[in-house]
Amino acid sequence: MRNIVFCFGFLTGLQMALGCSVTNWRAWSMEERLYKSSIVVIAKDIRHVTLNGTDGYPERIDVILQVYCVMKSDGGATIPETITLYGGAYPISSCSGTVGNQKVGDEIIASLTRTTDGNYTWDEPNVSQSFAFNATEQNIQIATTVCGLGSNTLPAGRDPALISKCPNVTISRDQCVTSSSGAFGYFGVSATTWIATSMLTVLLKL
Repeated sequence: MRNIVFCFGFLTGLQMALGCSVTNWRAWSMEERLYKSSIVVIAKDIRHVTLNGTDGYPERIDVILQVYCVMKSDGGATIPETITLYGGAYPISSCSGTVGNQKVGDEIIASLTRTTDGNYTWDEPNVSQSFAFNATEQNIQIATTVCGLGSNTLPAGRDPALISKCPNVTISRDQCVTSSSGAFGYFGVSATTWIATSMLTVLLKL
């Protein structure tokens, strides 16, 4: 019975993956994901807000972030201390590796982009990979080595005394990186194949 349930889950996951097929997909390193993101912030997930549709079921769940530090900006309007990520927790897309993976209280390094109405959402230029990373000391240190992430400014409205939340960037411009060593190894498979193979491997071990 358990195998039947997992088979059903596998087929469902495969069906979702088929809706997100990308030719010649490959995994990106954390450095590459941050380098190719429009906006990068260190922030805390402080609240999730559910908006119900006319049928009474959730239509969208937004994520409210308290921004500690802006490591990279897109040159647009100043990023405020509190921002809303439209659909940051729901609906979950088969193409997204970020939506629905955070919980209230998490401190993260987040890749964001602006929506047309001036709010924000996850910036996910590579499908099926997460563009939010735990804000551990090690991950923050890695982020400081990425090209383009040297601004490290406080968001609008944040107490200047809290500048300690912004890491020191001491690396020179000619030493910054755009990917980790070996990150450009070519897989030569579609995202569908990669997801399906991973799920099948788990299934066969049961």
